[in-house]
Amino acid sequence: MADEFDVIVLGAGYAGLMCAVRLAGQTNKRGLRTALVSRDGQFCERLRLHERVAEPAFRPPARLPPLKEFLDGSGCAFIQGDVSEIERGSRSVRVLTAAGPRCLNYGQLVVALGSRADIHAVPGIDEHAYTLDATGPRSQPEFKHRRAALVGKSPRIVVVGGGATGIEVAAELKQIGGARVTIVEAGEFADFATDRVRRHLIEAAGRAGVEIRQQTLVESVEPSLITTNAGGIPFDVCVWCGGFKGQDVVAASGLDIDAQGRVRVDPYLRALSDPSVFVAGDACMPIEWHGAPARMSAFFALTTGAHVADIIARLHAGRRARPFGFWTYGQAIAVGRDAVGFATMPYDRQVGPIYRKRAAFLLRWFFVWLLVRLIALARRYPRLPFWLGRGAYRRKSAARYAAPGLLRRQSARQE
Repeated sequence: MADEFDVIVLGAGYAGLMCAVRLAGQTNKRGLRTALVSRDGQFCERLRLHERVAEPAFRPPARLPPLKEFLDGSGCAFIQGDVSEIERGSRSVRVLTAAGPRCLNYGQLVVALGSRADIHAVPGIDEHAYTLDATGPRSQPEFKHRRAALVGKSPRIVVVGGGATGIEVAAELKQIGGARVTIVEAGEFADFATDRVRRHLIEAAGRAGVEIRQQTLVESVEPSLITTNAGGIPFDVCVWCGGFKGQDVVAASGLDIDAQGRVRVDPYLRALSDPSVFVAGDACMPIEWHGAPARMSAFFALTTGAHVADIIARLHAGRRARPFGFWTYGQAIAVGRDAVGFATMPYDRQVGPIYRKRAAFLLRWFFVWLLVRLIALARRYPRLPFWLGRGAYRRKSAARYAAPGLLRRQSARQE
């Protein structure tokens, strides 16, 4: 027998947890039946997975209580388990829990399952490289276990990917005594940044002792060698930070996705192929301009999650939904205990001064702390506005799409 919910949120990352607590807080007095489904019982700060990765015993202290405790009394049920199938025809989700499989029926579904490292980008990644994913084979916990075996061995470490994640991971790994760390990038190092920011990042990586190889395309990963268009690079450990993609269970649901596995959505963050499905966070790819590029980031996840919650709450109250719009604020990349930070308002490109070293490191620490704090605040103040650019969508583009109708409060089996 299936459990019945009006709204089910899949995923308890930055997007899913923000959506769940904000929606529950706005609707718990109206009787909306909501549920949050997550594989893990504790919120994972993905932005901190690289922190002190060179220290096998280090675990960042949790800044939120366990999810069941955090949601207790909010009006949102918590279900811990793996999402194994999304069946849109019957509006149901199958979840594998510790007590066995469960079937959950929904009226509206929020997909916020995030992204994972693209381990099939080239042959051999899944067998011979580690990732900074929180769970799964050869993920961050397994890497830390492998790290313990490298003590006193001056390991050769190759980090594939010269984006923000690769830079942060490489600088942390340089803390391993005697480690020789190389970043391998297929294109230009730190290509997300302006020329000025890139120069500062190259200088910071140099101070950290990290070697950079640009324009070096990885063709395969072997047990102790990566082959590239510029020859082989031997390693003791390879960490793959070369790109992310959506979750397989989302692709298998038949939703319209792009090459990265992100679900294409309209200005109201509804899946183009199914208006009963909203999408937030890394899983979401708006097809219309909404103010700033939809870069996979924690802040984009928070804002999309919050906006989906606001839309569903407004529809349930019989009010009109508003299209999504947002601006970015800034970015800071840690390079060991060094960092480079800069403002990006509104269109995700560096503007104004560039902050460096200790000042930028503290700036990054503050924003990482603030992102979690905003989720905690949403638990108490579910209507708290926390981002600019809400009207940044193009009205003519939004007008091409039918606005969402009033939320239907019946399950698939009752229709």
